[in-house]
Formats: sequence, structure tokens, C-alpha cells
Amino acid sequence: MKRKINISEFEVILQFCKKKGVDFVDLRVEVADHLAQSVEHLWQKEPELSLHQALMNTFKSFGVYGFTDVMADHQKQMTRSYIHKMWKGLHSLVTFRNLGILMVGSLFVFQMMQNFERAREAITVLTYILLLAAPTLMTYRFFRSKRVFKNDNVLLLSTPIQFLIWFNWALFYMFDIFSLERVNEPNFAIQLTLFLIGIGSFYLISLKIQSQIHQEIHQLKLKLEH
Repeated sequence: MKRKINISEFEVILQFCKKKGVDFVDLRVEVADHLAQSVEHLWQKEPELSLHQALMNTFKSFGVYGFTDVMADHQKQMTRSYIHKMWKGLHSLVTFRNLGILMVGSLFVFQMMQNFERAREAITVLTYILLLAAPTLMTYRFFRSKRVFKNDNVLLLSTPIQFLIWFNWALFYMFDIFSLERVNEPNFAIQLTLFLIGIGSFYLISLKIQSQIHQEIHQLKLKLEH
């Protein structure tokens, strides 16, 4: 009968990976899976070895830089996998239904601003609210995702998503061209409508990406618990 890694032994391998500098918890799981398979393969040849002995022999077999290369390869594969999943999710937004809603909504906003001065003021104020609400929501969801693993770093929540959040905040602070003083300008309605289409689409994409990341985080948590 083949000797298999059990849950408690996998926890030992996870801690071993952490000590060896695998800081991202999701990357750590993948590297630990790789080590576990190598240990099980070694046990087929030498079943009398303890977990510690088999793990150390496996680690030594990688050589001086071999383990670092394994980490780098898994990180590249995971990054590509995450990007593929994000693009797949974003493609789901591009539907005739969503495009229709965008066109009808944009036309409605434009007509309202063209015909009613109060509507221009109200939509301008709502734009500021959108610019504040979206990054606030993204920041809240970011820290909620981080709390899932407390002090552990997660590759999914590394630099790219942090940049996305801070860029959202930067848009809010840079938005000073559509002040209420400009509501009577002839091209104001066109400019603000086009801006709303762009910023609304960007925020929708940002929140879609973050929703997928939050789902991935919880799937990783379930994997660790089982």
C-alpha cells in the first residue's frame, strides 16, 4: 500500500515552506503540494523514512538554487492562471444586454443634462459620490480579504490589486474638471456623459476583478481547512 501524506503531515510541510521563505500563503500551498508529491514518490522507494527525513532529502535534491526555482516557476504559473481567470470573468461583462443598458443609460443621462440644469448639477454631485464610493468599497473588500488569513501575505492581494485600489483613489483626488461652475457650458453634458461611461466601466471592471479575488481567497481557505 502506497504511503500518502495526511492532513497533519501536510501542515508540517506548509510550515517548512514558510520557514524557507515562501511568504505568500497561496503560493505556499502550491509549493507544499509539489513537495508532498515528491515525498510520496520518495516513500515508494524508501517507505521506512520518516516525514522529516523524506522532506529533508527531497529539499536537498533540489540543490542550492533548485527550491528557489521551484518557487519562481509556481509563482509564474499561478500568476498566469490568475490573469486568465480574471480575463475570463471580464469577458462575461461584455454582453449585448450590458452594452444595451450602457447605451440606454448614457442616452438618458445625456438627455437629462441637455434639458435640465438641475439635472446637470445632480449628476455632477452623483459623479463625485461614485468617485468616492467605489474606492471606499474596494478598500473595504481588500482588507476584508486580508483578514481571512490574518498576518499571512497572499499573492492574489499583492502589488497589482493594491495599485488598482490606489489608482481608484487617485481618480477621486484628480477629479476637479467637472465642477458645478461649468454646468452651463455647451459641451458640459457631452464631456460628463463620456466621462461617466469611462469611469463607470472602469469601476465595474475593478469591482469584478476584486469579487473574483475574494472568491479565490475563500476557495483557498477551504482548501487549507480540508
